[in-house]
Amino acid sequence: MKCEDVQKSIWSSLLTPDDSAHIHTCKACQGEHALMEKIVRDLSNIDSPQPSKSLKPSRDVIEKAVRNNKRLPFIRWTSIAASLAVVITAGTLFAQQFGTSPNELTPATPTQPAPQEPVTPSDQEPVEKDTPVANDLNVEFQLEFKPSAENAELVEALQSYIRAKADPTLANRFTIVNMELAPESGIDNRIVAYVSMESSHTSGQTSSNLPFPTGSSYEVIQFARQNDGTMAVDTFAEHYRSDDAVQTVDYWAQSLRDRNAVLQWAILPPERQSEIFNEYKAANWTLAAQNEFGKEVKSWDVLGKDPKVPDAMPEYEVQLWFDDAKTDGEVARVQLVQVGGFWRVNSFVTSFPSPNDKPSASGRREEGVVFSSSTAKVGDKVGTMTLKDLQVTDNAQLYAVLAAFSGRVTVTGSFQVMHPEEEGAGGRIYFLPDRESAKQFPLLARDIRGGLQLQFRNEEEASRFLGEPGATGVATIEVEDYTIQYMPKDVWDQVTLVKVISVKQ
Repeated sequence: MKCEDVQKSIWSSLLTPDDSAHIHTCKACQGEHALMEKIVRDLSNIDSPQPSKSLKPSRDVIEKAVRNNKRLPFIRWTSIAASLAVVITAGTLFAQQFGTSPNELTPATPTQPAPQEPVTPSDQEPVEKDTPVANDLNVEFQLEFKPSAENAELVEALQSYIRAKADPTLANRFTIVNMELAPESGIDNRIVAYVSMESSHTSGQTSSNLPFPTGSSYEVIQFARQNDGTMAVDTFAEHYRSDDAVQTVDYWAQSLRDRNAVLQWAILPPERQSEIFNEYKAANWTLAAQNEFGKEVKSWDVLGKDPKVPDAMPEYEVQLWFDDAKTDGEVARVQLVQVGGFWRVNSFVTSFPSPNDKPSASGRREEGVVFSSSTAKVGDKVGTMTLKDLQVTDNAQLYAVLAAFSGRVTVTGSFQVMHPEEEGAGGRIYFLPDRESAKQFPLLARDIRGGLQLQFRNEEEASRFLGEPGATGVATIEVEDYTIQYMPKDVWDQVTLVKVISVKQ
């Protein structure tokens, strides 16, 4: 497939599945696609200002303007007459002053200013004063839940943060719908909360601008106690978006130094956030204390961008220092990708462990019912399942497989019901079979994605059994019609939920 043809499809918004598959592997087309999305996004974010009143004058204003124009000749003649009177008066005074003999001269008394004649208001249209605008500086808050003794202080800290950060001309009314705390505190007694909130403006206007676009959102927020004993927002995950690539790399290095998993998670792409949310949560949103050499990051320097890597997905080298003298350290590589106009950390290579480095909860699938896409045929039996469809793309640019199987299995694993407003994963339900359950599924020989991750085709039905958005837990379920979607990454395999045997949230 030629890049020229794919790029034509990108700009015409007529992407085929083959085009999308090509984009996943071609750096040049990824850059073209990112540029197109940025232009569309920038154009859609341009606000169209609405005039405060009609630009067409009212009939009364027009009629008064006509009457005023008719009086202009009279005004001009009276102005001329007044000017002549001033000249004549000045001449008379001059003659009186200098026409007498020197003996008759007396000290001149200061002339008193002539009393001004009262000014009669004209018939012209009075100047309209701007209608006072409501005091937008007042940010309003509403709670849809009763804060417990445990989170009342956090609610107050969040309100203080919003007051300090919000632009009241864009959003001045905030509703905190719910606040759920992480079960355990992280490093330095940091507390992480999952907050559902809504933001709006009293005028009804909408805005997509940060820090608080109008609408509903689900936020991951970390709080920390200050030196004065008060609680404050330490990391508001959604506010770590940056259109500056180096700034994003700085955020990543800062997350290592501070062991701040909320910050590291915040700068990952949305689809990656959805995949590993539970892993960061299980780590109490705290990164490991040391790297594999037993050392901690004290400071860092961004060395620069690799010129050999396309600008669409740039790679930066970062010097991580383990001592204040900057004599001991290591060089890490951080690759970025642009999502929605903001830079995100697509991947990184370093000796520092983090939830992002770990395989998924089900572990790497080193064991299982292995089959090869090059030799398998429709109708083959793979474990307890039967291959009913196989589509393979295998060339120098791309290896992709779509393999559909029939058959039912009973599995146990962890699940998460995503919130509808979460970008890239709204409303989805993800299921991660445990290690033993994963062995029942066919395993593609060249699959390098790690652990088995499943998505339900019948998500609406599954949500009735597994809980409301935000729910997590462990379940034993029966599923059928397993489909492998190997691209090779960021695409989850699918199953159909048959029944739920047990659920523990």
